[in-house]
Amino acid sequence: MTPRTAIAATLCTALAATCGTAYGVERRFDPLTDVGVTQRIDEPVPLDLVFRDGRGNKVELAGLIDGDLPAIVSMNYSDCPMLCSLQLNGLVAGLKGVKGLTAGRDYRVVSVSFDPNESPSRAAATQDKYNLEYGRGQGGWHFLVADRQGRNVDIERLAEALGIRYGIDPITGEYSHPAAAALVTPGGKISQYLSGVEYDPRTLRLLITEAGQGKIGALGDLFFLTCFHYDADEQAYFPNMAKIMMTVGGGFTVLVLGGGLLAFFVQEKSRADGAVAADKQGLSGAAAGPQVS
Repeated sequence: MTPRTAIAATLCTALAATCGTAYGVERRFDPLTDVGVTQRIDEPVPLDLVFRDGRGNKVELAGLIDGDLPAIVSMNYSDCPMLCSLQLNGLVAGLKGVKGLTAGRDYRVVSVSFDPNESPSRAAATQDKYNLEYGRGQGGWHFLVADRQGRNVDIERLAEALGIRYGIDPITGEYSHPAAAALVTPGGKISQYLSGVEYDPRTLRLLITEAGQGKIGALGDLFFLTCFHYDADEQAYFPNMAKIMMTVGGGFTVLVLGGGLLAFFVQEKSRADGAVAADKQGLSGAAAGPQVS
């Protein structure tokens, strides 16, 4: 291998490694960088998914998203030490303020547990808590768990359909996940997303009404879900500088290495073109023969 070939190979290897690191080609789950939402607006939610309700009965998602009412679908779990309670408390507060629409009559709320080991009785206690807090009738908010404890196939299918990226924090052992919920039309398509832990009642009313009419919204800005994290000590969201710096730094490194490769190949092409031109000139002079004065 020539020195120039070795340089090119080194640059290519470095560029490939940087792309893999910066954009997650090869990575382990990192709660600060891998949690977020890929919005799947106008895509269907698989209605054949099967879970269990608080009584232990099997419930197919099609029984709750049945072509009649729109639904707000969230993913949480009852033993979540932090973000789930904030999100659900914010959601119930927002829904209480929605005028003219009542859960169970005009729309449904479906919360599916991330944790495949959560029991139906635990989900029932959480369901009773939020239905009581909501205070309008009963049965409008459904908390569901895996159809068989320890089996998370349908949980993962739902998360994939909603575009929710989550995992287990290797340090705490708890699920790390975004605070997000999807508005789903009666026909089972994602209409819009809710992000954060506070929800304006007027916005909720508009989104529920539009989802009920089958309207599909536009992509929203969920940036904080992927580049911000919740600090339990400060009780607030802060920029996830690790991810921001990784993204910016990775992109800069790719540009530098890519520029280096481009300059290298341009220089090599120029050298090659010069060598070809010199060879042609030499052949032309030899063919012309000696000049006689």
